[in-house]
Amino acid sequence: MSKRVLTAILVAAATVPLTAVVSAPVQAATAKCELHIGLTSKSGNYIKGYGSKLNCGTGVSWLQIQRKRWYGWENLGPEVTVRGSGRDVGISYFCKGTGKHTWRTKHSARLVGGDALFKFSNEIRVTC
Repeated sequence: MSKRVLTAILVAAATVPLTAVVSAPVQAATAKCELHIGLTSKSGNYIKGYGSKLNCGTGVSWLQIQRKRWYGWENLGPEVTVRGSGRDVGISYFCKGTGKHTWRTKHSARLVGGDALFKFSNEIRVTC
């Protein structure tokens, strides 16, 4: 492709008007949205996890404690909503009497446009 043709394509692309997409606030605002996940740990009879997010605008994300089963990962307890940027949000699950399992924390969000983001913590195998 010649330099002249490439320049014409770039000029034409720059003149195309951009359309703003307004979406429900439950979606993260941009593809630059970063999910962060802390270490999953056991404290007494609780499995605990942490997460935060950056550059996600007014969108929300969710934390969930998961337990490994023979059929895959099981979501336990209610999800915790992460709102705002830059601060850790904690989640815990009362695990007393559940036996020995592998646990982790999942952090998820849905971007404007429908793409999903997931981040998973370390896995710990402990008896509750």
